[in-house]
Amino acid sequence: MLALLIDWLLAGLIASVLTGRPMWAGGNDYSLMHTTAFFAMSAILVGLVGSTIGHRLCGLRVAPVRDSKTYDGSPGLLAGIIRSLLICLVIPAVVFDRERRGLHDLAAKTIVVRR
Repeated sequence: MLALLIDWLLAGLIASVLTGRPMWAGGNDYSLMHTTAFFAMSAILVGLVGSTIGHRLCGLRVAPVRDSKTYDGSPGLLAGIIRSLLICLVIPAVVFDRERRGLHDLAAKTIVVRR
């Protein structure tokens, strides 16, 4: 949760710079830019590097789940896009299985692990 909050705040700062409005001012153009910045930042960083800035600060990373249950490498851009899109929809992120993997991780075939 903390990693998500950090990433959401960073996306808010990016949206503030791009719209010229402070985070607390809100508005439709700011909200759209905030969500777009969060999606882009999350999809690109998770897909290519395996972690967002929030994940790094919290000592986490997103790893692909392979058939052999090894968690090496980065998930790939497509998995990052799927995962980020579903997180932006919120519901898949709060519904999870016995292993505590949210629907966004199940759909992208990823898992959050400690670094």
